[in-house]
Amino acid sequence: MRRKCIFLLLLIGSTLAVPLYALPSTETDYIVSGYEIVLVLHELLFVFWLGPDIGVYIWGHKAIKPDLTVSQRVTAGKMMRTIDLMPRICLSLMLTVGGILTEVVGIEHPTWQMVGIVLLGPVWLAMVLISYFREGTALGATVARLDVWFRWGLILAIIVSVSYSVGTDRLVAAPWVAWKLLIFAAVVF
Repeated sequence: MRRKCIFLLLLIGSTLAVPLYALPSTETDYIVSGYEIVLVLHELLFVFWLGPDIGVYIWGHKAIKPDLTVSQRVTAGKMMRTIDLMPRICLSLMLTVGGILTEVVGIEHPTWQMVGIVLLGPVWLAMVLISYFREGTALGATVARLDVWFRWGLILAIIVSVSYSVGTDRLVAAPWVAWKLLIFAAVVF
């Protein structure tokens, strides 16, 4: 358990260990703005979500080849499970960071919606981590089932939110936000 916690901290720390002073800035004195920090975090979440997810998918197809031994398949399965934690973490934080980013660029949210956006990431992240680290226990199974229902609810909420926002012209200045949200809803599983 201790090794898993250390691994998780290293994994999260490596994602967040971007030297902010080295980031390009639009300001002349090279002070990084809040927008730039949130934008880089959003891009990092996307890269660390999609990259390992594709890797797990590819390894999943390689692991079923008949020329591999049982031991090699078991090892591949363990590796895929470990690697799969990173995309799950990034996926759980993506909507929160994206929502903050849209707020920063001028797409305002009602207070209740912004509170929901900000709380979404930590709550979903907690479910992901509990279901991962407590796999094989009653708590892990319960949280994993809850996570599935949560994702279905999230898909429905995204579709309703996008429909409302498009219908009320909230996204006229940034129609790409609607498409990004709908694509996210389509790939959340």
